[in-house]
Formats: sequence, structure tokens, C-alpha cells
Amino acid sequence: MENVYQNRLVKFENILNLSDDMFDRMVAVAELKPKQVILDAGSGYGAVTREIMKRCPEFKLEYHLVEVSHTQLERARYELAQFLDPEEFHNSTAFFNHDILDTYLPSVHYDRVIAKMLWQEVPKEKQSRLAREFYRLVKPGGKLILWQVMLDPAIAKFYRNIVREKDRLSGFDELVNNRYFPIVDELQIELSSSGFNPVGLAARIPYRFESIKRLHTDFRGDFDKLWDWNEYLLDQVHALPEEVQERIKFAHEGQNVRFELEWGLFVADKPK
Repeated sequence: MENVYQNRLVKFENILNLSDDMFDRMVAVAELKPKQVILDAGSGYGAVTREIMKRCPEFKLEYHLVEVSHTQLERARYELAQFLDPEEFHNSTAFFNHDILDTYLPSVHYDRVIAKMLWQEVPKEKQSRLAREFYRLVKPGGKLILWQVMLDPAIAKFYRNIVREKDRLSGFDELVNNRYFPIVDELQIELSSSGFNPVGLAARIPYRFESIKRLHTDFRGDFDKLWDWNEYLLDQVHALPEEVQERIKFAHEGQNVRFELEWGLFVADKPK
């Protein structure tokens, strides 16, 4: 049975304050070319594929989406069908309802593998296996593009703690037990160890965190849970050194705790 988290009908673009400009940068970093085969890894409801389709209709790309949640994959199938005529949709898309670590996707098949906010959903002890799976899937000369929150040692524990508490309050027990957000160095080491060329940071994207955005999507309108999470957030923020609090531009406004981090668009090239 799928868990509550996997069945949520939410738009992460709204929760995470994502903009068209951010997706423009993702597509630019991918350096797509006509007739390439793209894998949207951990696709959710197909946001990555949707945004590429909108920007590159003339490229005649082939899109594969792999996602563990049947609910989210069906959302993707429905939404993406709006962008192509029925024959083209049938010929250029494929949907795989699998865990990214347990698929029968073909080896060395993909010109681009794009994984937006997927890495942290894999337990820490399996992240090296995820890196090897990505390496298996990418063609020689192809690219892996990762969209991940950028963490350094000064804020990593803080960020992991507040997300874990949000998941605990929301009843997302599987996420409490399995999620692990790596620092940038950990991510780069895992990918380089799997065989990719040294991993580059291709772009930085602003990440504006706002606790109020989780009221309905995670807490199902329960203001008491939002209040409890905000209290926890404030304790965690005030435990940070003052210079870190200033760096993340922490602010508390009514029922909203906000601060600023960054997403990173990382690119790993597979040697030819």
C-alpha cells in the first residue's frame, strides 16, 4: 500500500516557491539536443518532463518517467497528455511504476537523466547504490542533472532536523526513517566514486523556505501541528550561531517562519 505522502495531491512548485525562471535554468543546464532520450527519475507528477515539453517541443524528445507512487505517475500521465497529440504522446512517452533502485530500465540508454529532489528520498546507506544506478542508466557522453538543496556543515543538521520533525508531525513515518539530505561534498564524492567525471555545480537557485506553505499540504489544515512545528523551528533556528541566522535571513512573521537557502543544479558527465 502506498503511504499518505505518496498519495498527496499537491503542487510542489507552490510549496517550494519554484518559478518559470528556475525551470528555464534547469533546461539550459541540461543542454538538450533533438531526438535525445530523457529519464525523469523520481518523476512525481511529471513536473520536470512537463517543463521540458513546454520549452523544447521542436526537439522531438523521448521521455521516460520512473516513479514509485502509482498515484503520482497517473497524475503525470494525465497532465503530460495535454501537451502532445495522442499519437505523439503514445510514441514519445513511457511510464515505469518502480522504485529507482529496483527497475528494469535499460543500461546506457539515456542521454540525460534528470532527478529533481530525489536523492534525499533514498536512505543514506543506499545513496552510493543510487549513484551507481544513475551511472548504469546514462549513455557514455551523457549527463546526469541533479536538483538538490545545497547544504554545508553549518546548516545540514538544522535542515535535517526541521524536515524530520515536519514529517513526524505529518505522519510520514517512512520519510522520518529513510530521508537523508547530504551535504554537497557527500553528493559529489558518491557520484565521482561511481564513475562520473568530477561533479560540477552548474547553477544556484534561490530557495525561500516558508513554514506556512505546509499547513494544508502536510498538516491537512491542522493549525496545532503548524504551531508545534513553528515552535520547533524557532528553537532550532535560535540554536544556530548568529552569523548563520543572518546568512539564511531568518524571519518570523505571525504563523510563518521563513529563511533562505539555495538549490543547486549539479551536472555529472559520464566519460565517453
